[in-house]
Amino acid sequence: MDRRASDQPIERDVQLSPMGASGLADPPGGNQQSGDKEAVPQPEPEPASSPTTEDQDKYLQGWRLWALTIALWISLFLSTLETTIVSTSLVSITDALNGFILRDWIVTSYLLTYTGFLTIYAKLSDIFGKKTMLLLAIAIFTVFSGLCGAANGMVELIILRAFQGVGASGIFSIIMALAPTLISLNQYGKYMAIFSTLFIVANVLGPVLGGVISQHSDWRWVFLLNIPGGAVAFVLVAIFLPPSEASAQLPLVQVLRSKVQRSNWVRVDIVGMVFLLAASVLLVFALEEGGTRYPWKSAVVISTLVLAIVLSIAFGFWEVFLEKSNWRQEPVFPPSICKDRLSAAMLL
Repeated sequence: MDRRASDQPIERDVQLSPMGASGLADPPGGNQQSGDKEAVPQPEPEPASSPTTEDQDKYLQGWRLWALTIALWISLFLSTLETTIVSTSLVSITDALNGFILRDWIVTSYLLTYTGFLTIYAKLSDIFGKKTMLLLAIAIFTVFSGLCGAANGMVELIILRAFQGVGASGIFSIIMALAPTLISLNQYGKYMAIFSTLFIVANVLGPVLGGVISQHSDWRWVFLLNIPGGAVAFVLVAIFLPPSEASAQLPLVQVLRSKVQRSNWVRVDIVGMVFLLAASVLLVFALEEGGTRYPWKSAVVISTLVLAIVLSIAFGFWEVFLEKSNWRQEPVFPPSICKDRLSAAMLL
């Protein structure tokens, strides 16, 4: 009897105080879990960073973005306007300069260099920086626009128009490459839609504006009107376009020295640029002059097309060789781009 009485309190204690494997009771108010494991407190998740904050750190915002965008609009509008504004001013220009036979070359010379330098500018902007090359392109376009307005001979005007096309080519090429770095991805579609609309408006407005200037003013204003807009665009780009990360912390003198140092120039694919430029110029020449100044079956058009094809093939072989070699020169058009299906489809 004594032994049974002494065992009963022990059983009650065990039933009233359930213990875990560790021998410690669950703390009051704690999470009760099945089994023997003790509840481990979980750290509170950190608040996710706001996309708006990331965009403010990575992209331009507010009036700085608008100022730079206006500069890009002006540059693209004026350079595109020059492709068509001359078409309705040719009569006034040829009458003043006595060069009716060479009138078509005023348009063709601009298109030749405009087309030929598109890829070259894109590659040079990778080496020397987009801001540097865009400022150079705007400066070339603006200066040679003024020189075109001051030309006193037909041959002189044609040569100056070719250099004007060099600047216009850089403006278009670099703006297309620069735009994705200025705006967030969710706003990129709207941003580029404005540029596309501006491009179309400039092409349509060019002949109308050229005709108005020819009838009511001097033909030289067809070129001189680019000077004020080009100057404004140059200043705005110089002020508001951020430099590259490598140049952001350097003094201006060191930045200028870094642009002309030998390590940059040895990266330039001069041979590839010559092949590409020559092939592009000859191809555009054949397509522009064929059926107008020369018949399609003429020796001039056929030989030009054949030479353009030969140079294009030589350019392709050279780029493949350069990419596989250990040379420091960087291909103007890396063939590895075509291995990506999306890039290849876009090129086609």
